[in-house]
Amino acid sequence: MPDDEEIPKSHSTFWKHSEGMIDGDEIHIIWCVDDVLMAVPRLTRDQAREVLHEAYNRHDAQYGITWDTFEIYADMMFPKGEE
Repeated sequence: MPDDEEIPKSHSTFWKHSEGMIDGDEIHIIWCVDDVLMAVPRLTRDQAREVLHEAYNRHDAQYGITWDTFEIYADMMFPKGEE
């Protein structure tokens, strides 16, 4: 958010942004099933949910979660050609 934009009073605790939220000394990055489907469109919604959960369960703070993370887990869990 540019410095000259004022945060609305209703968002003084949480600043909502398309990628996450800022709350004082914390940030919250949000990934959703639709993000997984954008990265790996061949998956069903249920498969994408499983991939999202796997990425969360195996999260490594050293590397984070990226678009590649979703592709890697999708290929491991739901190999191409086995749809």
